[in-house]
Amino acid sequence: MPAQIKNPPAVDVVSIVFLDKPVEIKLTGTVSSLYKSEISSEVNGKVIDVSQKLVKGGFFKKGEIILRIDEEDYKDAVVQSKAELAEVSLQVIKEKELAKQAKEDWKELGQGIPTDLALRKPQIEHALSMLEAAKSRLEKSERELEKTKIKAPFDCMVSSKSVSVGTFVTQGSPLFEIFNTDTAEIRLAMSSEDSFFIDLPKPGVMLAKNRKVQILFDKNGVESKREGYISRIEGETDPETRFQYLVVRIDDPYSLKNNLPVLKIGDFAEVKILGKKIKNSVLIPAAALLNDGRIMKVGNDNMLLFETVNVLKRSKDNVLVTGTFKENEKIVVSGLEFPVEGTIVRINGETNE
Repeated sequence: MPAQIKNPPAVDVVSIVFLDKPVEIKLTGTVSSLYKSEISSEVNGKVIDVSQKLVKGGFFKKGEIILRIDEEDYKDAVVQSKAELAEVSLQVIKEKELAKQAKEDWKELGQGIPTDLALRKPQIEHALSMLEAAKSRLEKSERELEKTKIKAPFDCMVSSKSVSVGTFVTQGSPLFEIFNTDTAEIRLAMSSEDSFFIDLPKPGVMLAKNRKVQILFDKNGVESKREGYISRIEGETDPETRFQYLVVRIDDPYSLKNNLPVLKIGDFAEVKILGKKIKNSVLIPAAALLNDGRIMKVGNDNMLLFETVNVLKRSKDNVLVTGTFKENEKIVVSGLEFPVEGTIVRINGETNE
């Protein structure tokens, strides 16, 4: 038994408690849209009508008309194409009747096998090809007429616009920019330390919505929460930072279909992910870990002992470690100026017998 020391140094301690739950990983990132589009005109003409919602932040449902371009010339083109189609259709009928008559006439003459030209087959083929061309021109003119109505290609929100009523646009002129509102993404930089604790999908594999995560963000000074899910891991590692990127998604971020807190594109968010459960792991205060990767334990008879631990994860206040621990062992969390193994110490709060 060590000799009693009249005034042993006092230390603060915490008791070992094994972490019997999944490790919680916190990552941060910025909310971005799943996809965005610059909508351009496919026809020439003057903008004659613009929705009042065509402003930054305006919302449109899929198929809703956003603006209209003067359609009169395109209506005229459809009328002309229909007239041309009717004329060519009539020509096909005439050629078929003439061919029928030619066949009967040749039969009456009894001059052997008739040529294709005598039976007007080339004329019929020409008329039929003209018919197909007329149909194609009508379809094209109808498509161009439809393109004078600029519709939302998906549920979207406007991020910018380039036109107003009276603007003359040509094919390819930019009209406005939109982004989708049904789903948003958060790209999370993940260190190799973080990735150790998360069951990650293989690159290129898109996960279902069953890997839930919690998304925390500030909304008017109040911490708000939404539920999201892990979507995928990107297939490249950043060569400079050595980070991988985990992508999570959140459905209906603007809460257009519910009353949950709105998570806007560009918002900064923290994502909490429940990772693996690490056997025999212990969460200790950061102050307990010495610079050389050891900790100090108070053993039998209040003797100071050192142990090297395996550091799994660090945060500002705590460190997750593994080692040869026993439940309720005491770890020193207060600093000793010159700690020496074997020193007898006194635990603050305990009475010396």
